Amino acid sequence: MASGWGNHFDSPLKNENNVGRSDRFSETYSAPLTESNIGVELVMTTIKVIEVMSESTESWEAAAQSGVSDVCKSVNGVNSVWVKDQSAVVENGRITKYRVKLKISFTVER
Repeated sequence: MASGWGNHFDSPLKNENNVGRSDRFSETYSAPLTESNIGVELVMTTIKVIEVMSESTESWEAAAQSGVSDVCKSVNGVNSVWVKDQSAVVENGRITKYRVKLKISFTVER
């Protein structure tokens, strides 16, 4: 993505305490106006964040990959994922299902 965001924690989708916002589904970031960009058309990017749940019988990593893969089948521009929560189902003393809640962000196409 052209904006240079390294990962979820570097994105401008944070409040003043550097905590990711979950109270809004999308936000727009604009660069500050300086002498170097006066008269230059600024490209505005809108990022949407959705929450999905996924599970796997193999691992939490496989559950996360499954969730991302499923979202990518119907959404273009996926650029990051954050594992919000993870849990497991235990049967007879063994983990049988690994579950994750994911925050997946993608660029909104114009």
